[in-house]
Amino acid sequence: MPAASSPNGSGYRPARCGAAATHSCSWPVNDPPHAVAASIGSSTQLSREGRVFVATVTRVEFTDDIDGKALDIDDLNMVNWIWLGVEYEFDTSTVNLDRIETGRVPLATLLAKSRRVGGRTRQPGHTSVASTHSPASGVDSTAVRLWARDNGYELGDRGRIPAHILQAFTDR
Repeated sequence: MPAASSPNGSGYRPARCGAAATHSCSWPVNDPPHAVAASIGSSTQLSREGRVFVATVTRVEFTDDIDGKALDIDDLNMVNWIWLGVEYEFDTSTVNLDRIETGRVPLATLLAKSRRVGGRTRQPGHTSVASTHSPASGVDSTAVRLWARDNGYELGDRGRIPAHILQAFTDR
């Protein structure tokens, strides 16, 4: 099969993939060697209009957050941990993970080198309990809701109790 002429008259056929593709493309075997070499050597491809497009290559490198050295993917340990209700994470080598687990890395270093992942999960030493007393009136909201339903008021299971219902409850 002879090489087809491109619109710009260069005499060779462009790649068989989209003009802005970011993946590898292939040329037919009978295309000129310089077109194939261009695709391999510099990761370019030619469009039908003869324009050259460069492919995008993303390379991910991991660095040990504790000592700053490059990490091999086989030696990567992604550690998630929580301190006083705040979640943190860091990437480290097996050697540094052993140092951390044996207490040879101070907590201050871990806090400084870790990334904060989320907000506070809970207050230390504080448990969350649903309140049944209105802070403003000191009235048991569960009792108010039961009384209100028994007396024909429409009231949801949650949320603020309207002032007129609270007043009617205290005036009973």
